[in-house]
Amino acid sequence: MIDDYLVIAKVLKYLDDNFKEQPELDKIAQQVGLSPFYLQKIFSRWVGISPKKFIQFLTLGNIKRILDESRS
Repeated sequence: MIDDYLVIAKVLKYLDDNFKEQPELDKIAQQVGLSPFYLQKIFSRWVGISPKKFIQFLTLGNIKRILDESRS
């Protein structure tokens, strides 16, 4: 379980740093040395959503932040 936690932490950092490139599951899995299937499984278990959905939330949050900043 500790290893899964460390992997998920690494994935979350990678996604936060690279969400603008919209990385595919294969690319994310490659970054942490796991199969895409296993990454999808543990990510969904730990985070509660798929990596793709998480990237969508990061993207949406970034768009909202940019829009808020442009209003001022």
